[in-house]
Amino acid sequence: MNEGMITFELMKRKLIVIRHAKSAWGNENLQDFDRPLNKRGERDAPFMAQRFSETEGTPDKMVSSSALRCKTTAGIYANACGIDAKDILLKPEIYEAPLSRIIEVINNFEDEWKTVVLFGHNPGMSYLIDYLSGEMVQMPTNGVACIELEIESWKHAGNKCGSLVYNDYPKKHSIAT
Repeated sequence: MNEGMITFELMKRKLIVIRHAKSAWGNENLQDFDRPLNKRGERDAPFMAQRFSETEGTPDKMVSSSALRCKTTAGIYANACGIDAKDILLKPEIYEAPLSRIIEVINNFEDEWKTVVLFGHNPGMSYLIDYLSGEMVQMPTNGVACIELEIESWKHAGNKCGSLVYNDYPKKHSIAT
């Protein structure tokens, strides 16, 4: 390297995208927004949350759709990571959001957050992974995908700025039924 030459290295940020656990469809009087987790979701979420906490530790921030199934899933992950559920940032605009709105939410993350977990819904979460990493991933319920982003600021999160590190989901593991 030449003396006096300044090098610029982009900072790595980590976005972990999680689709809510399996939800119940049994009550026709409930609005979609208010659907709870079903028995499989209640079984899978703690298992996946424990795996997540052992792999990732404690993220800087958890951000979630305010739909019941997302808030509940996020709360289970927060508990596994030793985070108080009241510290989850609820963003109603993530619910049924197009990709452009999800990117807008990410672009407004605080730059001191280096690792953020984003809980949401499909098809938005699958589109997001493809947009950021160029990898087509169909997110199943309670799917977890980790993307490393080569950006200095969250406001620079955009098309193919990152790479998919891993994709995990309950059916990859033998969980008792």
